[in-house]
Amino acid sequence: MHGNLCLHYRAGPYRELTLAKAALQGVARGADLSSHQITDQPAQNAFVRFREGVGQRFVVTIDTEEEFDWTKPLTRTRHRVDTVSRLRKFQQFCEGFGIVPIYLIDYPVATSALAAELLRDAVAAGRAEVGVQLHPWVNPPYEEEVNQQNSFSGNLPFALERAK
Repeated sequence: MHGNLCLHYRAGPYRELTLAKAALQGVARGADLSSHQITDQPAQNAFVRFREGVGQRFVVTIDTEEEFDWTKPLTRTRHRVDTVSRLRKFQQFCEGFGIVPIYLIDYPVATSALAAELLRDAVAAGRAEVGVQLHPWVNPPYEEEVNQQNSFSGNLPFALERAK
């Protein structure tokens, strides 16, 4: 997966943390993720717990990012956010099924006035959540060379990735 950290949780008696909070708390505590592999099982205290009888739970995430031509080299400028206008219809679809989607937005979407307009009410009312994903080539500061290697999170110097 390009630029995403996958976190795995198992259902239990009480819902204590959202996925985003768990990730942020781990980073805030200075968690050293460099020695972890994606196949490592999480520690027992990393599992979300639900009340008894809550049933099966799942998380719906939507990569909500700029559009660009995947067959061409990456650039900082040749992208659009035209599909953002379709978020309203998708949000209505989710609400019709009681789904609270998590939109994983990148910098071009985060700075889109239309995206803010379309998601603001749903997020404020708890009908949607927003997380972030990093596409380094379109996210300031613009200090690195734009190339395939630098397009993956974790390949930039720590300070630069943190600044982005």
